[in-house]
Amino acid sequence: MSVPPATSEAPSVSSIPPQAEPPKQQVQPTVLQPYAGNDITTIVLDPGSYNTRIGFAGTDHPTDMSSSLYAFDNNTPENVFFDDQRILFPKPNREVKSILKNGLIQDFDIFAHKIKFLMINKLGIEQTTKSIKASADDTNEDQMDTEVEGFHNLPMILTEPIWNPKENRVKSIEMVLESLKFEAMYLLPQQSSVSFAMGKPNCLVVELGHDSCSVSPVFDGFTLSSKNRRSYLNGRLLTELLTSKIKEKSKKLETNDGRIDILCNFEVKAKNSVQPQINKIEDLTDSFRNNYNERFFIQECKEMLLHSRTNLSAPIPANGNNPPARSIESPWGENLIFTEEERYELVDQLFTPDKSNPIIKKWDDDHKEIYSPCHNDYMPLKRNTNNNSNGDEKNENEAEVENTELESKLSDNLKGLIDLIQHCIEDVDVDFRPALTNNIIVTGGLSYIPGLITAIQVELTKRLPSFKIKIVTQGNSAMTKERMYHTWLGGSILGSLGSFQQLYVGREELAEVGVDRLLKARFR
Repeated sequence: MSVPPATSEAPSVSSIPPQAEPPKQQVQPTVLQPYAGNDITTIVLDPGSYNTRIGFAGTDHPTDMSSSLYAFDNNTPENVFFDDQRILFPKPNREVKSILKNGLIQDFDIFAHKIKFLMINKLGIEQTTKSIKASADDTNEDQMDTEVEGFHNLPMILTEPIWNPKENRVKSIEMVLESLKFEAMYLLPQQSSVSFAMGKPNCLVVELGHDSCSVSPVFDGFTLSSKNRRSYLNGRLLTELLTSKIKEKSKKLETNDGRIDILCNFEVKAKNSVQPQINKIEDLTDSFRNNYNERFFIQECKEMLLHSRTNLSAPIPANGNNPPARSIESPWGENLIFTEEERYELVDQLFTPDKSNPIIKKWDDDHKEIYSPCHNDYMPLKRNTNNNSNGDEKNENEAEVENTELESKLSDNLKGLIDLIQHCIEDVDVDFRPALTNNIIVTGGLSYIPGLITAIQVELTKRLPSFKIKIVTQGNSAMTKERMYHTWLGGSILGSLGSFQQLYVGREELAEVGVDRLLKARFR
């Protein structure tokens, strides 16, 4: 007999009209099945700095891809909402913030509310009430079973970057199992998930994201965190460079208190040939304006204008098969023309950053803290256990020293993307290098820049002539944007495997052994 749909309405945070809400998907009450079962409904959540992906394991694409933003009004900061239509609706005194920075969750309370919003409004799964029995060693007869609301009988796979610090991993486990009351969960490294999605257990994952570009070697599905290399030469930097270039080219933007603000399309009342008619909204916050332009006009410019040179060492010829100058119409009606040199030089900052550029210099000074020590690599438990009480501290100190040396090297000489890839390959054992160079996976939104993957192939072939360089890509269509959810797809594949269920960690196990032991024994 089918279960009748829930009648409770969606929370007030959603601005979607009732007729536009997705149908409530019926999820049968599920108890974790034994090893090799196949009928478990698993939720896969992949939070990113630009977008957050969520969906059901076993499907080909996420059910929902929404921005990793939240908004609130300054007069009512306690009312937080997550729907993209409300977040980017122009309103005075509306602040827009990002939940993640450099791939790391900044506010777990806000993120927990984001998960509830996605589960209820996007997946159509309501919270259920379950009776939690009193502790067996409780001698108080008046102690009654308590009714707890949460997402019971559902396991979750939560992806995390390999550089996620221990305190964030602890909070992630406690949030999913204790706060949201999921039945079980698993922390999946994002780089390992990409290798599973591509069917390459031994590979080199090059992730070109919005907040960071990382290069990670993966062996037998395990990501070597100490060999990971990261750079802050990312999509957000290209946004800053492109914004600065637009301000230089525009002749119609007005100066406001010594600075030039890019107009949003809703602020333009009429487009005139001389000067546009402006209908500015009073008390429009900078956070709203910046995020709005980044998601719309600047994103359109990045997709239309950016182009990479296939041969980075060769000068740009005067004539040839180069991308021509291209113009784009701004929201205020001005045609902005970008020459081929300008289109090239923006992407060149990913490969050969020019520290004389004030934006690059400031970016370097503001983002040096990104090179923080990672948690230890996978190693057998016996080798990771020391008889003395300070054994674990020694391992952590060794990893910290290694990452501190890397930070010093990269700070003295700013590294480009090709340098990071070469450094990562040369840092692993020589016997494993052919497996990496023959399986280089490029993923992330920046990988859709025309000519970028070809440039990586050409430059690596020059620098590593003794190795066969093979770049593996998937989802080459810019319409599907499949590379933007490769991490989620790997979690979907793993969550659909019956043999993967033995790796789940449940609430009972968390209560028995504690989160510290779980991280050491189950999520090394």
